[in-house]
Amino acid sequence: MNVDKVSFYPFILDILTDISESRFVAIDLELSGVPTKQIRHQAGKPSLQDRYAETKEAAERYQILQIGVTCVKQDAENGKYVLRPYNFDLSPIIEERGLDVERIFSFQSGACEFLLKAGFDMARPYTHGVPYLSRDESREARQKHAKRQDKSAMADIQIKPTEVESLAFLERVRAQINDWLAKRAKNSAGDSVEIMAAGAENVAEDQPVPELSRFERRLVHQLVRAEYPDFVTISRHTYIQIVPFDKAREERIAAQRRRELEERINRQKGFRWIVEALLGSDLSKLDLREVAKSPVTGEAVFADMDEYRAQFNRACGLLRGNPRVLVGHNCFLDLVYVYRTFIGELPPTVVEFQQKLHALWPTIVDTKYMSTHNCGDINPVSSLEQIATQLSDQAEPKLELDEHHRAYE
Repeated sequence: MNVDKVSFYPFILDILTDISESRFVAIDLELSGVPTKQIRHQAGKPSLQDRYAETKEAAERYQILQIGVTCVKQDAENGKYVLRPYNFDLSPIIEERGLDVERIFSFQSGACEFLLKAGFDMARPYTHGVPYLSRDESREARQKHAKRQDKSAMADIQIKPTEVESLAFLERVRAQINDWLAKRAKNSAGDSVEIMAAGAENVAEDQPVPELSRFERRLVHQLVRAEYPDFVTISRHTYIQIVPFDKAREERIAAQRRRELEERINRQKGFRWIVEALLGSDLSKLDLREVAKSPVTGEAVFADMDEYRAQFNRACGLLRGNPRVLVGHNCFLDLVYVYRTFIGELPPTVVEFQQKLHALWPTIVDTKYMSTHNCGDINPVSSLEQIATQLSDQAEPKLELDEHHRAYE
């Protein structure tokens, strides 16, 4: 089943349910680039650390364009395994505004050639791809938000004596505030004053009101912060409002902004919800209102939220604290990319990576390793097709594609 950015949240409960009921989950990636073999001066085969360093460098440069996830459920009663494959294009674009997180991504010419020959639509990840946000990027968004809210940490703009227009603007604002304070002391003025662009008060009703520039807004914020500590500034569409400081109000505003930030982070998480499910992590912050949408149009639809919550809670109960068994073929490369994309910075050594990875997923099965382990110094054939041929005479369990996933037959 192909899942895009429109259908992702409408389908996510079914995906989480399939993961929670799976015996194991197989993964496979399509990448915008792969490690390039380095010219080495020392003789002999590269060490595992050498291979890891090459893969780490590539994972920090290239991206996951597509990820396949197959949930394999054991039906012991009927003696079969039921397969439910999902295919996700991933978008490196951060669509949620206000997170202040940027990405630099690149493509490798050889990888592009391979993907194009295979019929891969290079535009699809950007036009239809599911968003994602790594754990590190989520922390970065929160840290930058906290820094923006800390007015004391903002650097002041230093106005030179020669910048006469800026000095005149500050003097006009200062005079307007002082005049308002004097009238307010005599109970002849309201509880706020509006700082507008020069000439805004004389604009005709049918004409647009001029806005303060970003530079002028910064100057007003800075002036009030430095010279009027008992007051705060509030940015409006065309002006800045100055009001008395109210601790309770400021705490409410700060709490509301934090809630809005968390909502944006959770929406941008996208595919990382699937990764967290595979890790057996807490999924309680998933907003089920995002699920109640059409998988075709993305528009809100009528839904039984109690039924959604029951399905969600059951899946969470099965997943919590129970990382799935991961299966891949030659999946060392895939796991490095998955870690870099959804968890965060890769550790410098392969030993540290091994420790961190197995703390996340205790059981990982690599079918290439299984087919080549203890086979001598010369590596035997190990492609999936070759392994399938070698094992063709062996009895295999009954496999059945779920009826909703027959596109893979």
